Amino acid sequence: TATISNDKKIITYSTKELMQVGDRAELDYRVTNDSPEYDANVSLDITIDNNYSNYFNISYITFDNTNSTLVEAKSSKEGKIIIELLKPFVEDMNISFVITLDVEAVGRDTIAEPTYYTLLFDSKGGTPIESKSIEAAHAYGELSSPTKNGFIFAGWYKNGVIVDDNTTIDSDNETLEASWERGSYNLTIDLAGGTSSQQLSQSILYEDTLTLVRPTRDNYIFLGWTSNKETTTLQGDIVTMGYEDTTITATWMPSKYYVRFNGNGSTSGSMPVQEITYDQTTTLNANQFARTNYTFAGWSRSASSPSAEYINQDQILNLVNDGSTVDLYAVWVVTVTNYGYAASIRTYDAPTKGIYKLEVWGARGGNISGYNGGKGGYSVGEIELAAGTKLAIGTGGAGVGATAAGQALSGGYNGGGSVTGNSGVNHITASGGGATHIAIYNSSYSTLQSYSSKSILDQYVLIVAGGGGGARDQPNHAAAARWGHGGGGGGLQSSGVYSTYGTTTVAKRNVCIATQTAGYRYGLGESSKGNSGGGGGYMGGYSGNSSGCGYTGCGNGGSGYIAKLSNASSYDGDTTFKAPGGSNEKGHNGNGYARITFIRGTK
Repeated sequence: TATISNDKKIITYSTKELMQVGDRAELDYRVTNDSPEYDANVSLDITIDNNYSNYFNISYITFDNTNSTLVEAKSSKEGKIIIELLKPFVEDMNISFVITLDVEAVGRDTIAEPTYYTLLFDSKGGTPIESKSIEAAHAYGELSSPTKNGFIFAGWYKNGVIVDDNTTIDSDNETLEASWERGSYNLTIDLAGGTSSQQLSQSILYEDTLTLVRPTRDNYIFLGWTSNKETTTLQGDIVTMGYEDTTITATWMPSKYYVRFNGNGSTSGSMPVQEITYDQTTTLNANQFARTNYTFAGWSRSASSPSAEYINQDQILNLVNDGSTVDLYAVWVVTVTNYGYAASIRTYDAPTKGIYKLEVWGARGGNISGYNGGKGGYSVGEIELAAGTKLAIGTGGAGVGATAAGQALSGGYNGGGSVTGNSGVNHITASGGGATHIAIYNSSYSTLQSYSSKSILDQYVLIVAGGGGGARDQPNHAAAARWGHGGGGGGLQSSGVYSTYGTTTVAKRNVCIATQTAGYRYGLGESSKGNSGGGGGYMGGYSGNSSGCGYTGCGNGGSGYIAKLSNASSYDGDTTFKAPGGSNEKGHNGNGYARITFIRGTK
């Protein structure tokens, strides 16, 4: 192995590698001249122990395989020393030798200092590039590239000729000039809902211009263009391309249209035309018209339409195209439709979607001399109906009281229980009053008792007011007899009868009342022989002598029903409530009654 000392320029070598005659060792070395001004002449001096000098053949190859030992300024050269073993080693022989490099500066008075020139750069508007100092007749070396907004650098030129890193500097300072090519950038046109014949995406050179084609858009007014990049400018419809990909966007203003309101039969009120902006959800002005005996349901585009398209103060969007006027006609619905007693089913067609109030009064049970049948109940509630919904209305008939013992009497229409005279016995009886109901119309069903099961009744029936039970007398008034007033109709449950019950005192008996789940039968009051009939109802009342309830003599009222309605209440015939005529009444007397009131239109 060999090392060279930087300070003494000495190479030391150990002979341990040379073991056999003919073995050779080669030592590479390199001499570097760092002086920028002088050359150096290098010579080798080899010193070896004289006792062993004949053991070795030592030679060296001069620098770079040439005879010259001159190392020029700022350069380096390489050489090789060859050591060959000529004789076998004697045991424990220790040999050392020193190779000394002698470096001498030469040409102190004859070598001229190198000449350097300045290379300047004209970026032609691009980013500045620092000048370079280059030795005469040497290459430029690495040339930096400038940048310039909107342009692509195309190289450095000297006197119109392109140069590169390997170009040699001339015998003077030089200035290189940058060459540029305009960059190309993407222009996207966003019509923002409009239409145009123009190509919407294209590549445009920096600082080139493009004339934009004005787009069109239904119900909008074109206002102009906006650019999302400051370097791309607009002047009217002319765009000058900047040095960035750019989107040009059309801007629009929605046009106006107008709504003209028509009272369509109104008896008072007026409304101005309403201006509305296209594509903006707007609230229609509140209705200012009125019509006697009618309720405003909303607006329709047709004067003859019974159904409203838009409710009062509805939210609307784009009723017509720009600049047009649309006429909206008030839709009126008869406020109140009354149904007095009729022994048949009548119908009501909801003219428009909305909230309707339903009211029903049940019929009274039959009276007899000295004793009264139970009064009918009252039920009320609201429901939303779709336009065209058909309702069926059944009003209850009052029960009939006997004038003598043994008479057979039909129950009141719509579920009142009948009575059959018990000849030869002094029983004075009365039939039950019918219920009043409103249901969704189905041609398969009519009176309450025609709904054959609770599930079918619940499917169609909306509201029921129960009918009262029939009164009864037994003139001998024996302790075992029954006589007194019929039970009142419901109510979610009916009220009890006022009769004797194993005594000679007439008192209220809270037995045998009809509820939502208990009673004689859904939709029908119980008939009886010798005792009075039960009132009709959602659940019909028991008769005066029922196997399912007991012996009260007087008929019991049926129950009411309001399960499908909102804001709903149901009252039995022993309570005070609103009468059909508007005043209050305690229980309803006479035949049943129904009323449908239109409240307001809905969406």
